[in-house]
Amino acid sequence: MSSIRHPAVVISHGPGPLWLLSSGFDEDMNKNAPAAKLLSTLFEKLYPNDLNLPKRILFVSAHFESDSNGFEISNAATPDMIYDYYGFDDEAYDVVYPAKGDPAFARTVKDHLEKNKIKAKLVNRGFDHGVFVPMSLIRPQADIPIVTMSINSYLGNQAHFNLGKALAPFRDEDTLILYLAPLLLKKERANGDIDPTLLTDILRNGKPANERRKELVAMIERHPVLSDRDMIYKILGAYAQTELGHGSNVQGIETVATYDKATQEFIIDSPTLTSRKWWPGGLGKTANHAARLD
Repeated sequence: MSSIRHPAVVISHGPGPLWLLSSGFDEDMNKNAPAAKLLSTLFEKLYPNDLNLPKRILFVSAHFESDSNGFEISNAATPDMIYDYYGFDDEAYDVVYPAKGDPAFARTVKDHLEKNKIKAKLVNRGFDHGVFVPMSLIRPQADIPIVTMSINSYLGNQAHFNLGKALAPFRDEDTLILYLAPLLLKKERANGDIDPTLLTDILRNGKPANERRKELVAMIERHPVLSDRDMIYKILGAYAQTELGHGSNVQGIETVATYDKATQEFIIDSPTLTSRKWWPGGLGKTANHAARLD
């Protein structure tokens, strides 16, 4: 056990690899972006003057989705780069983050999860851009071994909550835990600006921790696809956009379906391949769906 408890930190990698590039849509979406510069100060804030650095980093990446019925942990000793995006300038494919892995620790994590009745398996997987983009900013020296592990979109909130609880003891074992968030929620004022008093209000006047935990676990499961108010309308059809790539000029499939009231079935038209500058910021599996009501 280490002498200090390391934190667990939720981070973002920004828009694809743009925070590492000199090119970008504008000054807020390249390496000069204020958010990128802020992220680059993380280690100095956590470990001033490199004091009490962690022995390793356990990195849970939202871009690493399990193909099994549990969670996956990479035991790669020298992880390769996974350039899981396209359509960028050449510099986006020259990025290398040469940190080592830690196969022995990966095995320790797997065994620990299984003891806590959480299914897990070892895989040999490199660093996706959800890992190498923020880590290039956070710790450009690449001198701390990283073990990456997956999320599992087929499992519910409770499973991921249990995962977080099971991983927490590693914070006392000289391990920094980083989590790449798939999304960030924010409260906005009417003019679109972020309310700077929101966090203070939550910390001072928020609900008790046990209530927040229950709401966190139930948040997605209790949210209906359509609200009760929507049900007073009749459904005319549905529409979906599915992202095929992750880049500045994303290709995607558009699928349209019309609703047959007599059979109460959707008739799906043939998907159409399109190319538009969407930026949903998700994986190749990402789909944005909408039901047309009247």
